[in-house]
Amino acid sequence: MANGILYTTAGSSRTVAAIDAMTGETLWTFRFDEKERLAYVPRQNSGRGVAYWTSSVKGKDRVIYITPSFQLISLDAQTGQLIPEFGDHGVVNLKKGLGLGADPLTSTIGSTSPPIIVNDVIIGCKFSCRLSTCF
Repeated sequence: MANGILYTTAGSSRTVAAIDAMTGETLWTFRFDEKERLAYVPRQNSGRGVAYWTSSVKGKDRVIYITPSFQLISLDAQTGQLIPEFGDHGVVNLKKGLGLGADPLTSTIGSTSPPIIVNDVIIGCKFSCRLSTCF
């Protein structure tokens, strides 16, 4: 929860929701289309939530989470829209560069945990990236 808003994931698609903590009103939702990667998702559940990053610039806070198909997503905390400057239009494919012959489509790698953000660096299973330079 941040600034009176509860941010959470829900359902097997890990839809992200922003909920007003006082009224219970849903402010926005975001659902990522996993496309053909959905068939290879090893952990199809709602996950364990999201990470929240507070920007030094007012109105630029972010919600960061990992999709069931192991992609890192950055959303505008106020609107729930993808951040185009982050990764590839708001998405970082965490399967890229894993080595050991890991296929970016069919390898069954995933995470149900939210990333952790420390000193503007996103840390998660098998990856880390600075918020300003994640690609």
